[in-house]
Amino acid sequence: MHRTRLALVAAPVLTGLLLSAAPAHAEPVKRKDIVGAVATAKVFPAFKDVSIAKFEEDTFSYLSSGPDYLDCSENRTAKGTSGMLVDGFDYEDGRSLRVSGQVVRFKRVAKAKRIFAAVRRHVRLCDNYWMGVDTTQRPAPAPKVGDQRIGYRLTERFAPELDEPTRHTIAIAIRDGRRVATLSVERTKRIPAKRFAKLARIAATKMK
Repeated sequence: MHRTRLALVAAPVLTGLLLSAAPAHAEPVKRKDIVGAVATAKVFPAFKDVSIAKFEEDTFSYLSSGPDYLDCSENRTAKGTSGMLVDGFDYEDGRSLRVSGQVVRFKRVAKAKRIFAAVRRHVRLCDNYWMGVDTTQRPAPAPKVGDQRIGYRLTERFAPELDEPTRHTIAIAIRDGRRVATLSVERTKRIPAKRFAKLARIAATKMK
């Protein structure tokens, strides 16, 4: 009898401990799990007047990794169980400011690994491709965050007759457990890797 009563008392306590010990990335992605206006403007003050919004989005978008520019330009998607998207931009008067990112949770770690591997493969294989504009891509330094990560830079050069400034983007892709995230910042001047690393670390902390 005493053993039965002890088991009945201990069971809910043990269950509560197991639930509280569950990793955060096992839960659905929430608004707090992705960077927003405050964090972005703190690292990049030029964004303080840019409208930055968050949306629920459980589909992860990425580019394919074929050997030629046609394949490298192909958009692909992967369905997750939950996710968030952030986006904010200002293209008035040649400012060309934009921050964008996504965090998506997948059902299995194996799928998250496959998606991250596809992003990494694209960065390594696709150094130049066409996305409505001539785009050059190069690997870039990335802070040591998450279980896996890769940094990269994009340079978009428009045709002279369009009279558009060259756009420079620095970005990072991160996998942490079942979650995969990307974050990028764009402007007309080259972005220092050390400054972007500050925002990337905030993003990595939030996505867990």
